[in-house]
Formats: sequence, C-alpha cells, structure tokens
Amino acid sequence: MPAHIYINAKGERVPGVTTIISGNLGWNKQALMYWAWNEGVNGRHYRETSQTAADIGTIAHAMVEADLKGKDWQKLVDMRGVTDEMISKAEKAFHALLSSGQLW
Repeated sequence: MPAHIYINAKGERVPGVTTIISGNLGWNKQALMYWAWNEGVNGRHYRETSQTAADIGTIAHAMVEADLKGKDWQKLVDMRGVTDEMISKAEKAFHALLSSGQLW
C-alpha cells in the first residue's frame, strides 16, 4: 500500500500516524504480537477481534485527518457499528498523538 502524504494547515509535510506511533511512542510489531498472544490467553482468537481493533485505528486516523483539515471526523468514517467504547479507545490514541507534539 503506498504511503499517504499528510500536509498540515501551514502547507508543511508532516509524518503519518503510523510513522509517529511506530517511531516515537514505542508501538511496533512486537506490541501487535503481544496483543495477539494476549487475545489467545483470554480465550479470544485474534482474527475474530482484529477487525474491531482495525476499526478503532481507522477512527483514530480519521480524528487526525479531521484535526489537520478542520473537519468533523465522524463524516470521514462509516459510523455503522461504531460503539462508544471504540470511540473512547480511538480518542485515547488521538490524544496520545497530540501530547507527543509530533504533528504541530
């Protein structure tokens, strides 16, 4: 999948969410492996729960894009099936990104 180029309101190129969380917040493939292992330990199959996790990531990405472009993130996401818990987890990721100071 080709990389998406993000431009902030000042016209400056900024790193994408995945780049920031991978390089600066310590989230990486090992963390995903641990997550999958933990799902198994708790009696869940990661393939059954990964779509919800991916949807939470999509919401978090939409929050970043909306913030950069001054839009409403809910208009960037198909809200069917989105729960309050999913939004809360996406907000947590979004706020972690904001507090990192990497975008602005």
